[in-house]
Amino acid sequence: MHIRTRIARSFGCLLACAMMLGVGACGAQTVKPVQDAQGATMYPVKINEAFQSLLYLPLYVAKDKGLFAKHGIVIDGAIGNSGTGGAALTTVLRGDAGFALGGPENVAYMNARGGKTVSVSTAANSAPTWIVSRDGTPLKSVADLKGHSVSVSAPGTTTNTLLKEGLKAAGMTYGKDVRVHEVQQGSEISTVVTGRTQYAIANEPYISQSLEKGLHIVYSWTSVYPEYAYSTFMTSRAFVEKNPQVVQRFVASINDALHYIHGDRRGSIAVARAWFPALQPSVLSAAVQRMIDSNVYPESALITPQAMRTAMRRQINAGNLKAMPEYTNVVNPLFATRAESKS
Repeated sequence: MHIRTRIARSFGCLLACAMMLGVGACGAQTVKPVQDAQGATMYPVKINEAFQSLLYLPLYVAKDKGLFAKHGIVIDGAIGNSGTGGAALTTVLRGDAGFALGGPENVAYMNARGGKTVSVSTAANSAPTWIVSRDGTPLKSVADLKGHSVSVSAPGTTTNTLLKEGLKAAGMTYGKDVRVHEVQQGSEISTVVTGRTQYAIANEPYISQSLEKGLHIVYSWTSVYPEYAYSTFMTSRAFVEKNPQVVQRFVASINDALHYIHGDRRGSIAVARAWFPALQPSVLSAAVQRMIDSNVYPESALITPQAMRTAMRRQINAGNLKAMPEYTNVVNPLFATRAESKS
């Protein structure tokens, strides 16, 4: 189960795109409506996600539960899998897709170089990262890791960035005050199970898998950052200008999907099972329910100023952005606001 490596690869994709297209250039086309079998007017759009992930459940719910169709949107072909959020956004800038799904920092990276991209809807909110251990003694803060061993994915991942940031805030040194074992993303839990480390930092569904192995959650970043624009639907400003009605219909579909997730957990878990058949049903169910309870799946599509500031602050602290971008430079909240007002 792929989560997200955010930093170097996304930046490289966007920089290459900027060089190829010219920073402000965009291949956005006007979406031409089509008629479905019943004669209804539909607007075909292409979507590229960074990769298939439980974090993106709102997208799958909107598709499988007919919410896109309800709002006159039809997905053109299969949902693309680009590998990173930066690569997904690049397909939008080339005109190969209307929307990209990934970390909103990719919008900030491009716009810092004169690009014209924007996030229009949230997908995953909060910081979906937890610490587990075998003994289950809760940690009051990351500072309680001092003198202990912990496994975490390699630098460049959000989990690694959150650990480094927490240690720095506590006046501690990564790798010195805490013995850090950097492992491949998805294998963090095994180090605690085998006794190599006392703690592991991971995302879902690995957290729910760890609980079935007898581990316990001892710390949650969802409590530290309950408002965190973790993953968003991104597009170009040119696409918005040429297709405002399509963007409104698309965002309304996602808004409805988020309402559905909070209103019908069984139905949402069923959608997740269809998209992730290899996951053990009990693990998948626990993971989805934990992310609903933790506001990882928010109740509306609106990206709040606080959520975006939290996301951008993590990138500034990691050295990936020089300054906090203006909210309206990276987010267009109008479509989500309208969608929620009509829901």
